[in-house]
Amino acid sequence: MTLDTLPKGAHAIVSQVVARMEDDPIATRLGELGFIPGPGRDRGHRPCGA
Repeated sequence: MTLDTLPKGAHAIVSQVVARMEDDPIATRLGELGFIPGPGRDRGHRPCGA
């Protein structure tokens, strides 16, 4: 299942992240949050409330 077919409000477990286009902003953000195996990708963003 992909995120765009996930019903609103549903809970899910991310098993992999696949970029749908080069520099996919959603795949990039999921990588920054640690959903892609390997070292984190820091782009200088801070968690909300930090």
